[in-house]
Amino acid sequence: MPRYIIAFVISLAITLGLFFLMQSLIKMGGSALTEPPKGSVLDFVRVKQD
Repeated sequence: MPRYIIAFVISLAITLGLFFLMQSLIKMGGSALTEPPKGSVLDFVRVKQD
């Protein structure tokens, strides 16, 4: 029984740590995609062979 309690506490700490880490990453990268990418786009067209 104590093994399950220890595992639960450790997993809860890891989950909360990941949650707050992701929240801080989202807050820091709020303006990451505001500028459109520069350069030209290259399209490939595949022609069917008869």
